[in-house]
Amino acid sequence: MTPTRQCHTASPRGIFTTPSLFTRTLGVITVSNVSDFRSFYQLVVKASDGLYKDSATVMVNVTNLTASDLGFQHSVYSASVTENLKTVQTLAALKATGCHLNEPLFYSVLNPMGRFAVSQSSGVLETTGVPFDREQQDVYTVVVKVEDMRTPARTATAQEDYNLFRIDPGLGDVSLQRPVDFEALNKYVLRVLAVDEAEPTHSTAAQLVIQARNPDGYRLIYNLEEGNGSKHFHIDFKTGVLTVTNPLDYESQTMHVLTVRASDSVTGAFSEASIEIEVEDVNDNAPVFSKSKYSVNMAEALPVGSSVIQVSASDRDSAQNKDLTFEIMKTEGNETEFFAVDPSSGMIVTTQVLDHENTKHFILKIKATDRGSAPLSGETSVFVNVTDVNDNPPDFVTSQYGASLDEMAKCGHIVIKIQASDPDTGDLNNLKYKILSGNEGRTSTSTSPRGSSPSPTCARGTWILTTT
Repeated sequence: MTPTRQCHTASPRGIFTTPSLFTRTLGVITVSNVSDFRSFYQLVVKASDGLYKDSATVMVNVTNLTASDLGFQHSVYSASVTENLKTVQTLAALKATGCHLNEPLFYSVLNPMGRFAVSQSSGVLETTGVPFDREQQDVYTVVVKVEDMRTPARTATAQEDYNLFRIDPGLGDVSLQRPVDFEALNKYVLRVLAVDEAEPTHSTAAQLVIQARNPDGYRLIYNLEEGNGSKHFHIDFKTGVLTVTNPLDYESQTMHVLTVRASDSVTGAFSEASIEIEVEDVNDNAPVFSKSKYSVNMAEALPVGSSVIQVSASDRDSAQNKDLTFEIMKTEGNETEFFAVDPSSGMIVTTQVLDHENTKHFILKIKATDRGSAPLSGETSVFVNVTDVNDNPPDFVTSQYGASLDEMAKCGHIVIKIQASDPDTGDLNNLKYKILSGNEGRTSTSTSPRGSSPSPTCARGTWILTTT
């Protein structure tokens, strides 16, 4: 024997209750007092089978709806969905009344969340792709709210009820519990389970497809004008629900203008309306530099803050999705110690004095990042060649040299070879040597680029020469 489940609700001041044995068995909570509502309630629900019991907490958010002439064509809509279905399924097209033609409306699902979603602008109710389990729950009541943009805003609610059919447990007769909304849904798929009462118990399941037909046929037929947005859009000829068939690209076309025709299938009369669809930009384009590689010559010994080169990048997106920020990325080298980049302009400047004799070139890695909600980035490289300038004087190996000379040496005889060095690349092979002092009053002398000092003609004694 299966024990009977009973639920009891602890409600403040009797606002909520499970009033009858039937609702206590199903766990249905109803409103019993509408005179004084708070914005939020926390209910404790207890379930017992007579032997065991458990409790759960139910959070209730109360929304204040202002009475107005805004409403839905039907207060209750009905639909059905196949269990274990993982794809998104359209359930109903909810249509509002009491509003101006093409007046902006905002649709939202109040409860339950997770399994159902409604298009904010069109009112098309769909599943979210989360599979349903009939054995866990076979009926859902979805509450949808519509709100206009007036001040103060007007609101209205409608319910999507899935308890449209019932079956006689003894006869198996399937009957309709309320009239069918042909415009909302005309096909229902039910799963019927048959169980015997023998021991052991056996069961079997079958799928029942119910096709609802309007005896008058489809009075209104919707279609898009030929060649008018048919590449990207499709309209359901029965419901007028407009859907996107191909991805939209903001960078190619920011707005689509469609012409929709509604025709009376009986009289042939028709009316047309123009729909402007603005494509919102998403951050789907990464920044691109004007060059994949940059190269620049930079003289050494320039002061700190000297401009090196300005890099530039572009982004095909719009608004903040195209606002770029530049940065120098760290590598295994020490480039970030010598250079900085302006995050807005992309101008690269020095932060230390460059020295060709220490580092002859740098390779910088520059990154540009946009400001999208999911930022995208692009990269480029900058080759900086540090050119040499004459910023180092020649340097002798020693400050004093000594040499011996035979008194019989003839003129032109090599006395000593004096060698100097210069760190500058272009000056090492272009050194010039000259005797500055110590050769006064002597016979003729000569200078040599090699630093050789030829002996004076017919001279005897000691000389102290200063060279440069």
